[in-house]
Amino acid sequence: MLPNLLYLNNALKQTGFKSPALKKENWRQITAERMKETDWDYVKSDVEPFLENQNDIKIFTKQTLLTLLS
Repeated sequence: MLPNLLYLNNALKQTGFKSPALKKENWRQITAERMKETDWDYVKSDVEPFLENQNDIKIFTKQTLLTLLS
């Protein structure tokens, strides 16, 4: 499934994102590269309060998402 690249690029631009614009051909690679640099403990603590099922945090891992992006 392809994200809404227009909205995503506009949001990234507003936050000072400096990489090339995300396109159909590169969004997975750029997202994966950015994830590799991210403090995953911080991401999990930020996302966890929004999960309807708190057990979902067990499968919300960096490796799972990187696998889905490849």
